[in-house]
Amino acid sequence: MVDVLCYMNLNEFSMALTILDELEKISLTSWHQAKIYLNEFYCYREIEDWHQVISSAEKCLHIVSEWDDVTDIILNLKQGIAKSYARLGLYDISNEYYSSTLELAKELGYEKDYISCCHDIYFEFYDKWYSTLVVDVISELMKFHEDNFSIDYDYCILMYQKAANYTQLGKFELAYKSYLEVLELYQSLNDKQYDSNYCFEADILSSISFIASRLGQFDEAYQFLDKAEISYAEHSERLFDIKIRQLQFNRALIMINDGREAQAVAILKQLIIDERATSNNESWLAVVYYNLGLALSNQNLEDEAVEAFSSALPLLSKYLGNGVIYAKVLNQIASIYNNKEEGTTALSYYESAIEIFRKFSASDNYSLILTLSNAARAAYNFGEIGRAIAWAEEARHIQATTNIGLVAPRAWEVLLDSYERVRNNNAYDIVYEEYRKYSNNGLEGTN
Repeated sequence: MVDVLCYMNLNEFSMALTILDELEKISLTSWHQAKIYLNEFYCYREIEDWHQVISSAEKCLHIVSEWDDVTDIILNLKQGIAKSYARLGLYDISNEYYSSTLELAKELGYEKDYISCCHDIYFEFYDKWYSTLVVDVISELMKFHEDNFSIDYDYCILMYQKAANYTQLGKFELAYKSYLEVLELYQSLNDKQYDSNYCFEADILSSISFIASRLGQFDEAYQFLDKAEISYAEHSERLFDIKIRQLQFNRALIMINDGREAQAVAILKQLIIDERATSNNESWLAVVYYNLGLALSNQNLEDEAVEAFSSALPLLSKYLGNGVIYAKVLNQIASIYNNKEEGTTALSYYESAIEIFRKFSASDNYSLILTLSNAARAAYNFGEIGRAIAWAEEARHIQATTNIGLVAPRAWEVLLDSYERVRNNNAYDIVYEEYRKYSNNGLEGTN
């Protein structure tokens, strides 16, 4: 084992793994086996072989989980497994392991391990995967920052990311409040050195404008957008051109929410032309095509919308992977085919979208809930009652058992229709009582 440690210290991980493989074949005590697996875990983690990291960590955990005085090792192994699943894109499984690690570290009072895990979650999930866990982690990091450092630009970044996660979770009022708070704090810092590099204040203003539009506050949305444009104009010409295209994109999004789809379509089509002629950032173009599809769909230009969405899919797959945004595009195409009463095609797209949402989004992601609810209604309309019940029950369960709250009463409505149709009176009564309770609490109209 001494040779193994020497090779590891020299970063000769392949040689270390060769020796460990030979040692593993020898009949040893459980203590020796655990040491072998632990060192394999460290080696595979260094060379970023994430499947083997998971395998060696799980084998080590199987041995040491009942031992005393090895809590630090268990925390390290669980955190390593969580990180590996995140690197493999399996964020739902990663979320479970990170949650377990956080709970254990907090229970034992291991503040250093707790904060380390929080940082890990933040950096692994940053701009890739959104959940209430990420919001909670950012809150913990903010508290740690308050206790140990001055309130500075880095603290503002954490606040900004917290607001961004609220946005992705559909909690727009919390997002709006958070963005306003970070704007006020950042302006009080008056850190022009950072802002000259990153246009941070303008980015905040632009984000506020979008959230204001989602809340139906269109006058405020356009006002914040104009302020963002003025702020961007203070920067270099190269950066200004890039940011102005982004700002025009945000203006188009606000116009879609404001019912001005024709103007939004014109802006988005021009953005595609300009982007193709300049930097040709295809990952960004994918998002532009997606929103062009939304604007066209809202105008009932269904064939053009499908064409725009279809243009987005290969670009998303190439640059961003078949993740949440990809699933949102599939969901939109499904809705169009549903409107065209092409049931088989619609349900196929819904099913593909749901599978991706389950894999790459948190269980409490509102996009998953809404897609399940819409798919359930479509399945019911096309006579597939079994699928309708299964999807609606999943949406109902998520809303009843997670922090997302009640965002899609359609799930209950589909269940009431479905259970009545199959004459399941007992299930109908249970769902009806829930639906009546939620409706009395102001749920109606939130779909």
